[in-house]
Amino acid sequence: MNNIDIIFLHGSMHGAWCWNNFVNYLNVKEHRTFAIDFKWENSKEIEIKDYIDILDSTVKKCNNKVVLVAHSMGSLVALNYAKFNSNKVYKIILISPLPIKNVYKVERKPIFFRK
Repeated sequence: MNNIDIIFLHGSMHGAWCWNNFVNYLNVKEHRTFAIDFKWENSKEIEIKDYIDILDSTVKKCNNKVVLVAHSMGSLVALNYAKFNSNKVYKIILISPLPIKNVYKVERKPIFFRK
């Protein structure tokens, strides 16, 4: 798959800046990358749905199915988004994901046993 649209989702207490090295490297490889910043500036209580809406607005800018790369809290956003928008997601890469119940059941085989 050429010219992949890749969206990076940071964990809590981080920002889009934590993905800068990845974004710079992949842009050179001619992939479109987006690093979402989940800052919330107003006094409204934040819900996961707010973050999912931010992700959805970024996905709408993409021409292809997207690859979501998510760390920590970002994994919660990525998996919940994909649960209801699987037609828009090509792959999900989770880095130190939060333990999540009732989103997906993940097969727990070591990678070297997979074919």
